[in-house]
Amino acid sequence: MKNTLTMLGAAALVCALPTAGTATAHASGAMIDGLGFVDGQAGKGNRASRQTSRTGNQSQRQTSRTGNQSQRQTTRTGNTETRTESRNDIASDRTDARSDVASDRTDARSDFAQDNWRGYYAARPVGYRVAVLPASYTRVVIAGSPYFYHSGIYYTSVAEGYVVVAAPVGARIAVLPAGYRAVVWQGSTYYYVNDTYYTLDSATNAYVVVRKPAGIVVVK
Repeated sequence: MKNTLTMLGAAALVCALPTAGTATAHASGAMIDGLGFVDGQAGKGNRASRQTSRTGNQSQRQTSRTGNQSQRQTTRTGNTETRTESRNDIASDRTDARSDVASDRTDARSDFAQDNWRGYYAARPVGYRVAVLPASYTRVVIAGSPYFYHSGIYYTSVAEGYVVVAAPVGARIAVLPAGYRAVVWQGSTYYYVNDTYYTLDSATNAYVVVRKPAGIVVVK
């Protein structure tokens, strides 16, 4: 009888213990599986951590996109300014080139007149006729009569065009023609060119045609 009770007690004890591999509910809400312990609060912490990570990644991507957009805008602005400056430089270079060409042409004409003034004037003596006046002539009115001046030569109009005449006394020009010579006579300075004498009017800085001074001799 005693042995029977001992065996029954042992069996009851065995039945009371949990079998390996089974799980029972724990009062705290944890699960015991016979091998380890998993707390429900740890799962919540993992989810919160992943959410924080996702939020951080989204913020980082947004910051990166904003930075890229700003950089592209800055690049576009810089390119626009560069193109504008390039166009301005090209326009300025073209203007300078045209100005240089015009200056070179003017210098060439002046050099030609300076180097060839004797032949230039000799080819257009008083009485020489032309059908058309030279370009850039100047109109001069003396005592109500119009004259046309160009490069040391004076013209008047005639039926057939224009004829070269002697320089009218009193005519004023701003610049002396090529080939002039400064001659000092009896304390006064005269400027001689193409059989014409000029003096400088210091009040207006203009050169005025005057009659040939008596006794003056200019070696041609």
